Amino acid sequence: MAGRFTADLRRFVARANGNADAVVRKVVLDLGTAIIERTPVGDPLTWKHPAPAGYAGGRARGSWNYGFGNVPPPAQQVDESGGASMARVVSGVAGNDARGLHYIINSVPYIRRLEYDAWSTQAPAGMVRITIEEFQHFVEQACREVNR
Repeated sequence: MAGRFTADLRRFVARANGNADAVVRKVVLDLGTAIIERTPVGDPLTWKHPAPAGYAGGRARGSWNYGFGNVPPPAQQVDESGGASMARVVSGVAGNDARGLHYIINSVPYIRRLEYDAWSTQAPAGMVRITIEEFQHFVEQACREVNR
């Protein structure tokens, strides 16, 4: 297993063509974008039960946060577009070294239900799991774009 990982790493470095930091940044941004865009925005018109008083859709999408090296603090806000979440990812990736641990987290109490329990018809297979399945595609795409 370690031999395969080392071979994969060498292949990545060769494909990155000396631009490994730029490739890593692009992959993190693309992963973050996909996860945020795939996060459902609640639509009370499709619910079996009435929405709570004062409900506004977009809390899950607006509550993604980015951290480098450490798990970031919660960032809970309503944002249907996900623009605030993307801004946190973009500024975090731009302001940190590419080499290290990148965290993209969501701390709304129902995020596990959205991810694993098909709690939303908009994202029955979750958001993170299907994005991670596309990881290799994101890496290949980043290598192509960065090396143009």
